[in-house]
This record gives sequence, C-alpha cells and structure tokens, in this order.
Amino acid sequence: MLDIKEFLQKTDLLNKLAQLTDIPLFIIDSKQEAFHSHKLCEVVKHTGRCPGDYLRLVYEVMNSDKPGWEKCGSEYLRIGLPIRINKEVAGVLIGCQSLKKPDIKPNLRLISDIFTTAIYNEFEINEMSKEITELYEELNLLYNISKTVSNIFDIDAVCQMLVEKAVEMVRVERASLMLVDRERASLRIVAAHGLSQEIVKNTRVKIGEGIAGKVVKEGKPLIVSDIEEENLSDEERIKRYKTKSFMSLPIISVPLKAVGEVIGVINLTDKIDRSVFTSMELKLLTALATQGAIAIKNFWLFTDMKELFLNTIKSLSSTIDAKDTYTYGHSDRVSKIGLAIAEEFNLSFKEREVIYLAGLLHDVGKIGITEKILHKPTNLDEDEYAEIKKHPSISAQIIGSIKQMEEIVPSIRHHHERFEGGGYPNGLKGREIPLGGRILAVADAFDAMTSDRPYRKRFTVEHAILQLKKYANIQFDPEVVNAFLRAFEKGKISGIA
Repeated sequence: MLDIKEFLQKTDLLNKLAQLTDIPLFIIDSKQEAFHSHKLCEVVKHTGRCPGDYLRLVYEVMNSDKPGWEKCGSEYLRIGLPIRINKEVAGVLIGCQSLKKPDIKPNLRLISDIFTTAIYNEFEINEMSKEITELYEELNLLYNISKTVSNIFDIDAVCQMLVEKAVEMVRVERASLMLVDRERASLRIVAAHGLSQEIVKNTRVKIGEGIAGKVVKEGKPLIVSDIEEENLSDEERIKRYKTKSFMSLPIISVPLKAVGEVIGVINLTDKIDRSVFTSMELKLLTALATQGAIAIKNFWLFTDMKELFLNTIKSLSSTIDAKDTYTYGHSDRVSKIGLAIAEEFNLSFKEREVIYLAGLLHDVGKIGITEKILHKPTNLDEDEYAEIKKHPSISAQIIGSIKQMEEIVPSIRHHHERFEGGGYPNGLKGREIPLGGRILAVADAFDAMTSDRPYRKRFTVEHAILQLKKYANIQFDPEVVNAFLRAFEKGKISGIA
C-alpha cells in the first residue's frame, strides 16, 4: 500500500490544490492520521478544534465508499470524498466551506479525481519499480548462481553452495537440500546448514509424507506459517523433524525441478527475525531451486556420459592389452601410476584427467603390430624394433581423429622420448617433451620392468626403482622420477603387476 503521508510530503499536492481552489482541505488516512493544507478552514482557525471532529464523517465515507457531508455548526459545511488506491479506500478527502459561498461540491469532486489519479499514478510507478527491482534481483541471482555453478565440478560442493545461497537470501538459521533416492522412494539430506551430522546422516523422508515428501509428490512449493497447525503429535514431530524447535517455526520447502522432473527439495526454517516467509522470498528461492536443479541434473548426465566414455576407453584398452597376454592390465596400471605422479605435481583436475586417459590409451597403436613381434621370446631385430617404434605415432593418429580427445595426443605421442634426446618418434629432449609424455615414460617403464615379458622375468620393485634413479636425467626427467618416489613412499604405487 502506498504511504499517503510520504506521497503528500513528496508532492505537496494538498497545499497546491487548496491554494488553486481556495478550499481548505483535510485528508484522514486509514490509520486515522490527519493531514491538512496550509490554508485552514475557519472553524479550525478560530476555534482550534481538531480535525478529529471529522471522524464520524470519515467513518461514514470509508464504510460506504461514497461521498458524504455534514453541517459544522450553523455556518459551515464539510464534505468527504473517498480516496481509492488500487480499488481500496485508503483515506478520506475533506473540504470545508461557508454556507454563504457557492457550492464547492463540483470543485471538490474535481480535486478528488485529480488526487486519486495522482495517487494511482504514484502507486503504479511504485509497483513497477518494485517489479523491476524484484526482476533485477532475480536475474542477478540467476546469473551469479549460473556463473558459480558452471565452475564447480563436485556435486556435493554444488549442493552446499545452493544451501548457503538460500540461507544468505532469506536469512535463516537452518536449511537443507534433499535429493530423491528413486530406489528407496525417499528423500535424503545431501547438504545442510545448522543441522547436526546425526540428523543429516539419519534423516529419511518418504515421498508423499511430511512437508518435503509432499512437495516432491505434488511438485509445488509450500509455505507453512506454523507447523503446529499440522496437528502432529509430539512423537510424530520428533520422528519427522528431529527437533521441537524446528517444529514451531515457519518452514519453506521448494521443489528442485529439471525438465519437469522433481529431483529434490530445498527446506528452510528458523528465520532469524522469526517472521513468516514472504511470496518474494518464495519467488527468489524458486529461481534458485530451478537453477540448482538444472546444475544437478546436468552433473548427473555428465557423470553418466563420462562413466560410459571411460568404460568404452577401458574396453578399448583391455582389447589392446589382450593381444599380449604378458602385458594384460598394463595400460590400466600405467594410467594409475601416471595419475599418482601427476598428483605430486599438484596438477589441476583437468590435467590429471588428461594423464589418466593418455595412460589408458598410450599403447592403442599396438593394434597394428603382429603377435609374432609382441610375443617374440628373444631380442627384436632392427626391422622388428622399427615396427615397434611406430606404435606411439599410430596411437596418436588413432586418438587424434577423435576431436574430444585431442588434449591427450601429445602425452601419447611422446611417451617414448628420452630426456637427454634420441628417443622416438621425434627425438625431443628435456622440457621439449610434454610433461604428460615425461610422466608416462616413467610410469610405462616402471610397470614394464615389474611385469613378466616373453624375453625376461619381472624385476623386483627395488631393482626397478634403482633403474629409474640410475637413468634419471638420461632417459627420464629427474623431477618426474622424484615425484614417482614420493608417490611410492606414500603408498600410492604398489609396483605389483
């Protein structure tokens, strides 16, 4: 509702109309607060009688929503006209005149129309400003959430961020985000604020039961001003909500929807100022929940696709390894050793992922090499060795044809380069060799040394480590060898084929 007092102070409209029409004017609003023009009526001027004397007329006009009038003594007449704001009577405009003067009713009606129109316009401007402000806040919220979520690759972190944003927006002491467990037809807490670990761990709500369960089933947000109104027994309250204090305060529950599917809810309770949740807060929280649902659903889809992708890669890797029974599982082990070394370099998640995938696929080029060469129990001759030396380039060529895997090609192509130079396929040396290639060189050599081969038995782990140290700065990057040793000491590398 528009504040009439603020409007009058802002526009000085009452004084301007009084001066223009030479009619003393009063306004008494719905709170019975009186405002009068600088031009006072004769009764007030000479007797000092308060505008409160007009209350009977005010009540009559406000209750009937029609103009009214009454005599003031024997010489004056006061007329009241309703002031409407958005179809509601917000006050009464009163004009005072001497009975000896011409009838002021037409002028007073004109004043009322002008005043009502001015107030209506002010009301519309206020409403538009409010809507614009709310829209801006909503859009700004969605933009910030979208920008934040797009940079988070951990589903737990996404859910916790959504909870903290909700707490910040509506200023509550407790909040939780629950996701649907389809197999158990229930909701479980995955992120929370202000709840004990015991509650987070043990709370399960069946779909359709309780406030959260009802929201999931119906797919509509729900505001409960007082949970006591739910008429639950103390035992049911404690069982469902864990704490009595949680019960007696308002709670808001908003569904997380993605492509029409309800995947969970955001619950909030214990507002800091103990007020009831507003429709504006519900609107903002709904925007948050919508953005959160999209992020969570996309993460699930991405996880499913990634898992399918990795399973496909592992199947391909296993197919290559199966060509050589002596090296079965080699690629999987190299990828894990490479990942352990990468972690010692504090590489980013993306960089570690590149090393891991490159390890799985580094020998895919061996698919074109005959089992005769792969299984030869004696040393290879010059031609056979030349054939073997082709596999990094063939691997890079095969993987390079897949656009989404271009990043892992350098590591695959150069995992047989030597740190001092003279390796293959390009004879690179030192830092010219991509870090991924230098890491895989150590991982590949260690697993090869600790695996049985057609031409020799496996080395002991201790002997293999001595070889890595011996050829550091010759065949291997010494920094990578040191990273390998640190990972080995931490138990990240077992060395058993």
